[in-house]
Amino acid sequence: MSCTNWTHEDIETLTNLYPDHTAKDISLILDRSVPSIYRMARKLNLKKSDAFFASPASGRLDGVRGESGRFKPGLTPWNKGQAHPSRGRSAETQFKKGEMSGAAQHNYVPIGSTRITRDGALERKVTDDPALYPAKRWVPVARLVWEATHGPIPDRQVVRFFPGCRQL
Repeated sequence: MSCTNWTHEDIETLTNLYPDHTAKDISLILDRSVPSIYRMARKLNLKKSDAFFASPASGRLDGVRGESGRFKPGLTPWNKGQAHPSRGRSAETQFKKGEMSGAAQHNYVPIGSTRITRDGALERKVTDDPALYPAKRWVPVARLVWEATHGPIPDRQVVRFFPGCRQL
């Protein structure tokens, strides 16, 4: 296949053939790659004809072709409700509820651990509850100190340590 520029004759041939022929057939005629046929057709805004889409060459399903391989509405799969059979060593390596492995095990820190956020706020881990989004497992230490000393934080109020002043 050539890597030449498109001539006027090539463009005219493409314009005449594209609506009713496959890109593969046109690529053989013009000695060009299939992607180059599609690129030039898109550039020229060429479209396939309705007759092409109705033909078997389009590869579209017309409601008859391919029907034997489709699920019918209401059909129950043969393996519905069956457990997936483990074979070989796969049972050893499958995920087991309550177990941590990989990155989760490596990154785990216990309750009571502290960290400093990007904003410079000190946070403490208060729960391991898997139902909570990970960020909700951490609470600012400023909030914990305030609530231990003064009780709940009043509505529409914010508690924050002064910059550089942290308390464990």
